[in-house]
Amino acid sequence: MTGPGWPDARGWIGIGTFVLLLIMMAMLMVEPSLRQDEFFKTIGALIAGAFLKDVVGWGFSSTKAGGEIAVKNAETLGKR
Repeated sequence: MTGPGWPDARGWIGIGTFVLLLIMMAMLMVEPSLRQDEFFKTIGALIAGAFLKDVVGWGFSSTKAGGEIAVKNAETLGKR
């Protein structure tokens, strides 16, 4: 998505992760019994741990030039 001030792919990854974690925290605040649910705790730990480590790590480990090349390639393919 392009436009004035829109983030690149790495920015969207960061935003998505932050929103997902906020949703999980809001669910815990609204429904405290989720703190005792083993399934929710497992999924929450996987999202907070693996998602943050792997997905955000992948998104920010690539160089800015690599991300710009990927966007340029996607735009080139979109024109066909």
